[in-house]
Amino acid sequence: MRGRRLSVAAAIVGLGALSFASGAQACSCAEIHPRAATRQADAAIVGSVVGVVPQDRYSAEYRVRVHRVYKGSGLRVGTTLSVQSGPNGKACGLPSPSGDRYGMFLGRRDGGWRGSLCGLVAAKELAAALSGPQRNRDLDASSSSSAGTDGSGSGCAA
Repeated sequence: MRGRRLSVAAAIVGLGALSFASGAQACSCAEIHPRAATRQADAAIVGSVVGVVPQDRYSAEYRVRVHRVYKGSGLRVGTTLSVQSGPNGKACGLPSPSGDRYGMFLGRRDGGWRGSLCGLVAAKELAAALSGPQRNRDLDASSSSSAGTDGSGSGCAA
């Protein structure tokens, strides 16, 4: 149940979480299927957070170890990415380092990777959503962004 709830609540990349207004912060994620989130994201990986460096009140740099790449030009298994996100879960930030593996939808902005709590699903759910005969067609279609999006699947607000 917890995994399903996480996947429903956090199935898209939430780059909007990095632009906060002053005052209280609360993460809110729109529901989207992992296959659709993959089309909108610049990268879809299975990764684990191995470190976090707070940057300021609104962001942190997360170190993410890549375990599997479903989509993402230049990404390699075994490498560690620098991913900008919110400073904590309330601000849609990635989880603290725990060794847990997550399906992650990431966006590219200003030459760097961006992600959020809204862009996480259970690793097994990402694998299941991207397996089967639809997989290649869906990933090929991902190279063109949907109208009205910035290619990041933004839908997380804080």
